[in-house]
Amino acid sequence: MSAQRLQAFVVGVVALALTLTGLSLAATDPNPAGHPARDPLVLNGYPPTSVGLAFHVATDATFNLSGTVQINFRTNAAAAQLQIPLVLSSAYVTARAIHGRVFANNVNLNAAHHPTWFTEVLHWPSLFGASLEMVKPDLSLITGFPVTSVHRSGYTTIYSYARQGVAIRPLSGRRGQSSVGSELWTIATGAQGEVTGTTLTLRTAHALTRISVQVLWYNHRVVVTPPPRADWSRPPSSLIADVKGTQLLHDFVIPTDLLRLGTSGSVA
Repeated sequence: MSAQRLQAFVVGVVALALTLTGLSLAATDPNPAGHPARDPLVLNGYPPTSVGLAFHVATDATFNLSGTVQINFRTNAAAAQLQIPLVLSSAYVTARAIHGRVFANNVNLNAAHHPTWFTEVLHWPSLFGASLEMVKPDLSLITGFPVTSVHRSGYTTIYSYARQGVAIRPLSGRRGQSSVGSELWTIATGAQGEVTGTTLTLRTAHALTRISVQVLWYNHRVVVTPPPRADWSRPPSSLIADVKGTQLLHDFVIPTDLLRLGTSGSVA
């Protein structure tokens, strides 16, 4: 992979990772076995000021993405470490999202005398609402999923929602490229009803995407700052076009009507 293509690849993957993590921010499909006797994630009814997440994004293709994200709800900023598998190795990327920009750095792409942070404008909504939902989400408001189940083990409760006949399209595609598939959404909560994880699985006859996010901790100190402006480097538009045209964005699928995800059904 050439340096130019790797630059475009890195910036595109960072934006994609932040987008997909945002889809699942409510938090995995955990295995309750082996949990400690006491829930370490209890919030005592207060919205968290920060959260640490581990995420994994997989498709039926060869590409998978994993990493960790720290989010400061008060400053609406995030910092992430990403592992991106390449043909013969993995690329490790440090990313930051703050002040309406996303920054990405890989040590192999640094300039001779200073770090190089590739940056793009990326607007995201306030994350404060997500912090409120993580305290104790109102799962009774989730509708539109005809098959619903609840499983309890110790202090963990897992809610599963399923839908068939869902319009699904590639992340890079348009509505005309959508196909019909299924959607399985799993939400895990802890002893006080706080969110501990979520998994979203989308499947069609020709594609599969699974996004899993697990809460590692709440209320740790998270400080995110933008890199020095002298280290910023904006990828040329030609590189962005290369990213948009890669198979990477085509392998990931999302619901065509994403804004209606989880807005209508009830918990059994």
